Amino acid sequence: MRTLPIRVPTWASCLLALTGVWGQEQSPTEVSYIRARQAVERGLDAMGGQKAIRAIEDISFKSSSRLTEPGQSINPAGPFYVRPVETEGVIDLKGRRSSVQTKTVFVGGGEFRISTVLLDRSGFTADLGGNAIYPLAAPALAANQRLVQRTFPHLLLQVALRRAATLRSSGSQTIQGRACDVVTFADVDGTVSTLYFDGQTGLLTEADVLLDRLIEGLGVVANTFSEYRDVDGIKIPFQIVSTFRGEPQTDLVYKDVKFNTHPPASLFAPPSRAVTGPEVGGPPPPVTLTRIGKDAYLVNAFDTGGVFFYSSIVVVFNDYVLVVEAPLNDSATQAIVAKIKETAPGKPVKYLVQTHDHVDHLGGIRGYIAEGAVIVSTPATAKVVKAVAAVNHPLNPDRLQQSPRPVLIESFIDKRIFDDGDHRVELYNVGPTLHSTEIVIAFLPHEKTVFLSDLVPVTFKGEASPKSPVFVEFYSKLRNMGLDVQTTISGHGRIAPIEELRRLVEKE
Repeated sequence: MRTLPIRVPTWASCLLALTGVWGQEQSPTEVSYIRARQAVERGLDAMGGQKAIRAIEDISFKSSSRLTEPGQSINPAGPFYVRPVETEGVIDLKGRRSSVQTKTVFVGGGEFRISTVLLDRSGFTADLGGNAIYPLAAPALAANQRLVQRTFPHLLLQVALRRAATLRSSGSQTIQGRACDVVTFADVDGTVSTLYFDGQTGLLTEADVLLDRLIEGLGVVANTFSEYRDVDGIKIPFQIVSTFRGEPQTDLVYKDVKFNTHPPASLFAPPSRAVTGPEVGGPPPPVTLTRIGKDAYLVNAFDTGGVFFYSSIVVVFNDYVLVVEAPLNDSATQAIVAKIKETAPGKPVKYLVQTHDHVDHLGGIRGYIAEGAVIVSTPATAKVVKAVAAVNHPLNPDRLQQSPRPVLIESFIDKRIFDDGDHRVELYNVGPTLHSTEIVIAFLPHEKTVFLSDLVPVTFKGEASPKSPVFVEFYSKLRNMGLDVQTTISGHGRIAPIEELRRLVEKE
């Protein structure tokens, strides 16, 4: 987040560089670099000038966003869920730190308040509702710092100049009827960004990144900047619209932007009396299987670099292995499968039960398909699984991409039982719910345990909040089912006695 002084070449020096010191013509690479740098520096000048930008010690802001979320809708056949987000933050450039708080409502009505604080060499993310903090490992700290450096266009352009050796011009293109100078640069993590500068004003109008996503595959995330306004002599875009493959992703509007407010140190301190959870965002921890009953195991929770954790359960039957839930990504699946083979040698992973179709809970499903497992779920989820299995991933080839095989699916409507006389797992579709039209819970009657995702509080550490309407709804359904449940295990890693959940509901 430190702003470095930049030497601005004059037009005469640029012309000299183009022709060469000894009158020799520059190479195409040198010409491309010089033209790209000119466009970036012109963009900074158009925003207010590098001297004025360097005088900014801190930035305080408030924004409202609408996030369109593929893979998180109540009904996969219906419209995408649009999640509201309110953000308030400060970027202390002089102090090399930032603090950003967000409030959002996930599908089903669960409200979350999350804070991320980044210092020079440390940081943490906090679940403000649960009053728990999670220290950030070095990779997560660096990744979050890169995101902060892209919050405003003038910060992004300063990042581009710090990566000056990678700057290249891609000529001119017409965007929405206006000629734009096009520049690319590569960040320290290898991500290549494409920048579009308005040919008349010099302002940055768009920044693109190529991504390979689970549901859609290869595509471009395009961030367009508009509604530039003057803030203390600096032009700031008060609207940023993000699309993927041209489809809406995020519509962010800044409600307030201020410079040099000199934030107090308290903004960068952890919440008082907060519970401290494990460090997040580092290398994945070794997979562990914790026994929860006869040949039944809980897979330790994997973090996402923030406040959310993901877990599965494994049941070793006499002739095969059944797994419930395939969250996150293929690398998590491969690690879990390897641990299963170590624990139950010679027994195939025959079944993978998928609770519902939300992308964070089925991100690792392709690995189980590659393993030859039969995917067991409801009809709506089965359609999503088939679509995910068919996606091509050229940038991030997983095991299924490298060794394709057909997806095997078994669907059920209401109930499905696995029983070999020694082990029993009962699957129930408890939908429709406020969270999903079809969603499965797995009941282990011998263990009096139910595994479920997103239907109970997802707090991993700290205090669980009873405010989610979907939780209150599910608890009523569970009571009416008459199952002898003593323990619940959430796909987000939370383990709770049913009595604790009862007390939370009664607080309402």
